[in-house]
Amino acid sequence: MNSKLPQNWKLVKLTDCLTLINGRAYLQHELLNEGTPIIRIQNLNGGQRWYYSNLNLPENKYCEKGDLLFAWSATFGPYQWQGERGIYHYHIWKVLPKQNLDKNFAYYLLQWITESVKGKAHGISMVHMTKSGMENWEIQLPPLPEQKRIAEVLDKADALREKRRLALQKLDTLLQSVFLEMFGDPVKNPKGWGKSTLSECTEKIVDCPHSTPIWQNDGIICLRTSNLGYGEWNWDDTRYVSFDDYQQRISRSSVESGDIILSREGTVGVAAIVEANMKICMGQRLVQVRPDERKISSEYLLRLLLFELAPEKISTFMVGSTSKHINVGQLRKLPIMLPPIDMQKKFNRISLNIRRLKKNLTASFSNIENLFQSLQQRAFKGELFSNEFPAIESQDEKVWQQTSLF
Repeated sequence: MNSKLPQNWKLVKLTDCLTLINGRAYLQHELLNEGTPIIRIQNLNGGQRWYYSNLNLPENKYCEKGDLLFAWSATFGPYQWQGERGIYHYHIWKVLPKQNLDKNFAYYLLQWITESVKGKAHGISMVHMTKSGMENWEIQLPPLPEQKRIAEVLDKADALREKRRLALQKLDTLLQSVFLEMFGDPVKNPKGWGKSTLSECTEKIVDCPHSTPIWQNDGIICLRTSNLGYGEWNWDDTRYVSFDDYQQRISRSSVESGDIILSREGTVGVAAIVEANMKICMGQRLVQVRPDERKISSEYLLRLLLFELAPEKISTFMVGSTSKHINVGQLRKLPIMLPPIDMQKKFNRISLNIRRLKKNLTASFSNIENLFQSLQQRAFKGELFSNEFPAIESQDEKVWQQTSLF
């Protein structure tokens, strides 16, 4: 906490400005299939598996739409409940702001405290907060008008984040929708396109080297299954090998632009296209597929493989009793729907444009996230000024221009 408080701000404990009410624990026989919904942490995060209760409980054990809740175990943090009347579970507190605390301000304050706790608990897999620990947490409390102003600024920044999320979600589903609109369901093949096998329309299908990479702090990127997403790359945890090890790993097949790399074990149903100027080699549990561009395009084949190798469809290609993995021999026999190459190339152009837009929006989301974190940090130190509004509104206009594409 700052030693110097802004004018009219007070150093208080959370218990001075809010009340935390414990939820209720349930025995298995009390969890029913109908009645009043029991809100558990997974339901706060979008989980659709619900239990119900027919118990008559004190009124303070129920929550209504708009109530402020706080999950204090596992998934840790505040939530603004937007569902129907329900009973909140034992691992959730209902937060009742007192007269000196604005509810919207309380939501962002608890969010900020959550990040502080998580930061201090770095490396601990299960984070939780005791009720007494939360109640005794010291904060700098501004006057109510200032609380409302701060909450209004943070609302604007939070709305920007939500618009970015929605735009990215639309892009995630848009490409698959375009694929199905242009070519139809690959299993049903309603448009009657010709058929082939994966081996017949590719130049090579190569399993990964079966030797374990020798990792280094820098060098040449060696791919792992964790680097693959649903049609995209993930470089959050990048590993490297030496030039000599790289040479050894590409001795059977170098990885080139346009190749498709897919996971054959562990997290299956993920794949991405190698982009220009990517100098990489394969680690373990991967398969390299090189399309024959005279017959099939990379972008089209990628979407087809993501559809055909989705976890719910992939069982026919999986072998192994303890560690299930894709059988590369079976993969070569995978039936492939082959529409005209001109249509595939048209899909290529659409796909590249969408992926380029997603890349830009992802970078923009990162900028907005940094903006929000900066505003939040300054807000609770008394350093958030009125001139923040125009900058946020300007960012908001840019978001609407981008999302209007959809």
